[in-house]
Parts: sequence; C-alpha cells; structure tokens
Amino acid sequence: MRTTRIPFGEARAQLRDLVCRAAYAGERITITRNGSPAAALVSLEDLRVLEALADPSTAVPEHLATVDESVVIRASRGMVWGVFSQHRYRVPWWGELMVDTYLHGEAIAEWDERTGRVVECDPGESITMVWGSGSAADSVEVRIGLSDAIALSDAAPGTVVRIQQEGAGPGADYWLERLAAWRDYAEALSSSSVQS
Repeated sequence: MRTTRIPFGEARAQLRDLVCRAAYAGERITITRNGSPAAALVSLEDLRVLEALADPSTAVPEHLATVDESVVIRASRGMVWGVFSQHRYRVPWWGELMVDTYLHGEAIAEWDERTGRVVECDPGESITMVWGSGSAADSVEVRIGLSDAIALSDAAPGTVVRIQQEGAGPGADYWLERLAAWRDYAEALSSSSVQS
C-alpha cells in the first residue's frame, strides 16, 4: 500500500477525513512539516503489526506473517503466466502491481511503500519478490508458482497458481482476492480466444 504525504496545515484541516481513510480504507498517511515527515496515521491493524515488530518479545500475528493460498485456473499455463507477466493484461485485474518479470527487476505493490526486487524468476514457472532490507524483521517475501493441474477428465487445461507470503504483508484475504481476480480474467480471456 502506498503512503500518502500530507502537509501539516492540510492535515489539521482534513483530520476527520484522514482518520477515516486510515481507519476504514487502510491508507497510510504521512504528515509532513516543512517538507519532512513528522508523523503518520495508520489503521489499528497496521499499528498492531508495527508494535509487534518493535517489541522483540512479540511475534508478528501468524495470519499476517505466513500465507499459502492457491487456485486452479482453467487456462493453459502460458495464458496464466501471460496475464501476470504482461502489463497490458495485468492492469485490468491487478492494476496496483507493477512488476518487471525478470531477475533483479522492480516490484511495486500498493500494500508496501518500499520498492521490492525480483530475486528469482523462471518464466512460466515461478517468480519470487522481496520487499524490505532482507532482514527477517522487516522483509516480506512473496512467491508465485504455477504448475499444471491434474486433469480428472477431458476438461480444459488447468493451471494451479500458488501464492506464498513470508513476513508481515497483506494477509490471506488479500491474496485470495488477487487469485480470484486472476482466475476470472484468465478464464474469460482463454474462453474468448478459444471461441474466436
């Protein structure tokens, strides 16, 4: 998630709106004074994560630290990889993600203000991205893997997409939403290309 920067005077005038944006939309807001960050507004969930990270005796909540979700998409692996790896196909279903699908490429996601890095990429198979310095305390690693689904009948080809997250990131609900959007878009595109 991106952080919005607001000058102090504007924050004072719009405090009610800013609190609602932080509390209900999960937006992170940095309040600046003379152009430099002075304070921040974050949701209570983000605050709990920050407090857990600051206190070595407290672990990051399990539901935020580790995610392992998957979905079967009724489309070829090439089609599924293509709608992720090609920006023009990714924008309709995941416009908030900018990623260079090659080793050492950049990854920018709306849920983290830091620029991530692609640390592993095997086109059509998997991609691993890391946000943070690499220390376990502040990094988030996201791995997306593709494999062929086991066909139980003469059904259309299928691809299993698995997303794994290690570290305090957006959590399972976010990834389930992204997987559903990916599935819907790839299946619609696949069926329209078959009918043409």
